[in-house]
Amino acid sequence: MRIFENENYDESILPIDKFQIFLKINEKCHINDQEIIKHAVEDADKAMEQEIPQLYAHSYVRFLRDGNRNEYEKPHHDRRDILKALVWGEICSESGKYMEKIIDVLWLIMEESTWQIPAHNRVPHDIGRNHKPLPYVFDNDYGYIDLYAAMDASMLGFIYYFLGNRFEKSIRDIINQKILFSIRKRVIEPFVKYDDMSWMGFTGNEVNNWCTVIVSNILVATAFVEDNLRTRQLVVEKALKCLDNFVDGYAPDGGCSEGPGYWRGAGGALFDALETLYDMSGGKIDKFNEPIIRSIMDYIRKVNLSGKYYTCFADAQVCEFEPYKTIYRMGIKTNNKLLSDFAKNMIDKEFVKNNDLLKNLKDSLFAADYKAGEYLPNYVEYLPDLQVAVLRSERKSDAKFIVGIKGGHNNESHNHNDVGNFVVYTDGKPFIVDLGICTYTKALFDERRYTIFPTYSKAHNLPVINDKGEVEGIDYAATSFDVDEKLNTVKVSYKNAYENRDEINACEREISVFDDGVKICEKVELKEKGKCLFNYYLALKPELKDNIITFPNGAEICVTGCGVSVEDVILKDEKLKKAWDTDKLYKVIFTPMDSSGFFVEMTIKNM
Repeated sequence: MRIFENENYDESILPIDKFQIFLKINEKCHINDQEIIKHAVEDADKAMEQEIPQLYAHSYVRFLRDGNRNEYEKPHHDRRDILKALVWGEICSESGKYMEKIIDVLWLIMEESTWQIPAHNRVPHDIGRNHKPLPYVFDNDYGYIDLYAAMDASMLGFIYYFLGNRFEKSIRDIINQKILFSIRKRVIEPFVKYDDMSWMGFTGNEVNNWCTVIVSNILVATAFVEDNLRTRQLVVEKALKCLDNFVDGYAPDGGCSEGPGYWRGAGGALFDALETLYDMSGGKIDKFNEPIIRSIMDYIRKVNLSGKYYTCFADAQVCEFEPYKTIYRMGIKTNNKLLSDFAKNMIDKEFVKNNDLLKNLKDSLFAADYKAGEYLPNYVEYLPDLQVAVLRSERKSDAKFIVGIKGGHNNESHNHNDVGNFVVYTDGKPFIVDLGICTYTKALFDERRYTIFPTYSKAHNLPVINDKGEVEGIDYAATSFDVDEKLNTVKVSYKNAYENRDEINACEREISVFDDGVKICEKVELKEKGKCLFNYYLALKPELKDNIITFPNGAEICVTGCGVSVEDVILKDEKLKKAWDTDKLYKVIFTPMDSSGFFVEMTIKNM
């Protein structure tokens, strides 16, 4: 579906002198909340004490040598975090004491040979133009825009718009002109000029969060700094086409195949872009009431399990800290009370974390408007196109039993080989779990991806059939995914996701959620006699006795029809250890006797 097709907004785009950020706020963008000011000043004072990190050539090329991203990315991100803390402290305090260091960090960022991180140094493979690999810029044509170049442009645009007149008078023009040059040359000009960057969606490929993140940030940069009206119009025209390419890849249910970890850069950034377009057009570009926009925004509520916990399918972590104040505005602007109530509930629990200057400003200025009712999640949330469902034993965020389960296929964006995978939460806490994603390296995005724990099939709650698991590819998919909302039951058939699917007659999983427990029925039928085992990853240490597994929280699993064993799962990756706040999880393995048919019935109860 395309929401902007055949629409021309050239006459609606405001020149920079008539543009006003946040159209409904008529007063000066002034922060009055003393608690916000206090924290902003504390963070800015800490940033004043920090040394500005250096970025070295050997760190940049290390990624090309051994795939290490952190050696360059950490100082790169730290440099920008220091600048953001200083700028936000200055916006809130209006003290002037941070301005000198703001200029120092700002200057260093503008002097960087490239704003692209080394993992995105892929011009020769990504586009057809005969450009040199990054970070060569000697031909005076930067040509390529990645996520971080766009975010830097937006950050610099924000600084120009809100602090440009506060720079020391003797160097004000130099700083401001350098900001304008950097944004235009590195981002605005190549965005208007070229159509062949894959994230734009004009090269026949599907697009992901890169499209919305980059476009939303380019719109902010353009809105804040570009004084040429025709350029403003051209940027908006191109942005609308790119956003249409993004939205056109979504089914009516608005499901994000990239998972909740990337939704904030997908649906979340789409909302950011729509807000900026609304302001740039004086309210003429208003697509918040489009059904597909409402669905895309509501996805994040539907896949929430409890509190900060989400169905961490795809490259997500068990805990995701979403921009809940922004999500509140999504609910208001899309007329979705459930979404605004959900966001307000999360704001009240202080699961709020933000590192974006413009979002911080919006969140602070709109803080007084956060009014909503009690959030009561539905018993069943179902995304039929994406094939993801969440079932609850009661309409509470921390329900006694919560199940998340997926079907889909194994060619999703940020895919794990996990068709049929599921999680179970008890009392709002992880019980049977999806491990999430490990630290990003080069290998995770090349042909080695599915050799890395925990992306491959055997690292999920899935059967291993004749020693084989699932493999990647769009044809390796669920054959059915059925939800019975009256019975609070999901049934998924997924034999076609397996490498050896020709050996399998049936592979089915049925999960039902009741007031007092969860029932899981597994069925695997082979064409000939073979073997099968079922892996389930656990957050809590199990104790095994006579095929009854007990846990410290009082839960127990009763299983019939198979042998049971327990293994420790040692987490070696630092990102996984941090996400789970431990270096050890657990795995229970159910092994039916060898035959051509394998049936396991498992019941989970809290005693």
